[in-house]
Formats: sequence, structure tokens, C-alpha cells
Amino acid sequence: AARGRAEESLTQFRQALEIDPLSLITNADYGWAYYCAHRYDEAIEQLHKAIEMDANFPQFYLWLGLATQASGLLDQSIAAFDEGIRLTRGNPTFVAGKGVTLVAAGRREEAEAILADFEERGKTQYVPMACMVQMNIALGHTDEAFRWLEKAADYRASFMLPIQVYPFFDPIRGDPRFPALLEKNGLA
Repeated sequence: AARGRAEESLTQFRQALEIDPLSLITNADYGWAYYCAHRYDEAIEQLHKAIEMDANFPQFYLWLGLATQASGLLDQSIAAFDEGIRLTRGNPTFVAGKGVTLVAAGRREEAEAILADFEERGKTQYVPMACMVQMNIALGHTDEAFRWLEKAADYRASFMLPIQVYPFFDPIRGDPRFPALLEKNGLA
């Protein structure tokens, strides 16, 4: 899914669910595979089914927040991220997802406050690089986003693998630094 092999990925997830239909992570990541395939309606449908299994499994809300965000269902995206934030007691990944949605919803000041909080927290504790990248891209801080992407690539951060399929990278795909980054790191 992360490398854009959508049909192969979805087939593998269906097979996994035949073996263990109650696996929460497999149900969550099946929705994620639809998200990576840019099949957002199917991702949302899968994740709503998964939430019926266990409404307290945070990963469902991360992928649901991203799928609804990509679909332009911004109120639903914020609600999904808010639930994930509640369940994880403020996990930065959920907070960043919400921040990206806030920008799309025209609530830039709130998103800028999230980024400022991440920057301040980053002085004394770890803030995931993915969060810094997402927030900077969404807010149009392209140079800063690439600075963080370079750090993430050097660190071999796992979120770099699906860089080709994640929609939140769309705003910087046209920048000449983007294909250069992919090529340099074997992600092209």
C-alpha cells in the first residue's frame, strides 16, 4: 500500500481478514490501504465498520481522520482526530492530523498555534518528524518542510515510505526538491 501497489495490498488485507476477521489492527490498516489507494469512500466505510467492532481503538481514528480529510469532509475529520486525541491523551500524530485539517477548514491561526506548540515542545522532548513535516506543508512553510524531510530521510523515518501515495504531500510534489529527495533516498 505504501508503495502504490493498491490492488495487491487490498487483496492481501482481504486474505488476512478471512483468517482473522476480528483483528483490530488488520481492520484499521485495511482502511489505511484504501486511503493509500486514494479510494477514500471505501476507506471511510471500512473504518466505520471497524469502529463498530471497538470504538476505543485509536488507530481507526487516525486513518478515518486522514481519509475524511482527503475527501474534504473536514468536520468529520476534525471529529475523528479529536476522538483519537482523547483516546491517546494528546498523541502528537493525531494533533498534527487535526492541524492539517484546520488549515483546510480556514482555521489557520489554530493550526499555527499547534505548530508553535510542537516547536516549543521539541526543545525538551521528542515531537515526531512526521508531525513537523505535515504541519509545515499544510501551512505553506515549504523550506521548513523540506528541512524536516531531509532530517526524516537521514533518520530513515517510516513515514517516508508512503511519501508517493500520501495526499498531504501533494502541495510540495511540484517543487524540484521533491523528486530530488525521492531519488536521493531510493523512494522514486
